Amino acid sequence: MMLKRVIYFIILLLYSVSISGETSRNPEDVYIEQKLDQLIDLNLTFLDEEGKKVQLKDFFKDKPVIIAPAYYECPRLCTLVYNGLKKAIENTKYIEPGKDYKIISLSFNPEDTQELAKEKAENYRKNIETI
Repeated sequence: MMLKRVIYFIILLLYSVSISGETSRNPEDVYIEQKLDQLIDLNLTFLDEEGKKVQLKDFFKDKPVIIAPAYYECPRLCTLVYNGLKKAIENTKYIEPGKDYKIISLSFNPEDTQELAKEKAENYRKNIETI
């Protein structure tokens, strides 16, 4: 019975440490604004991994597109999203990225650079077995 209480205490302690560590990161002026049932403006302009300006509509000309929003040095959720996307790609045998559809990674971190975008893209392309 005592061992059970000690285990519960350790679990509670670890849980509270992980919560306090996560809630200590509250950047100012950051919020989520949901825009459900609204279309994305395809005239939005971004910089690609080569530093060239591109409009979102340029990617939607001939193939379906998957948009993966993230930031490139994200320690948790973004990595999970990309690893999940990688797993889905590798488990889909009848269609291939680049050939049958496109994947666009959009960083929402204004501090991410084109060099970092290029590095991340090359790493994921190298590690996906079907490409």
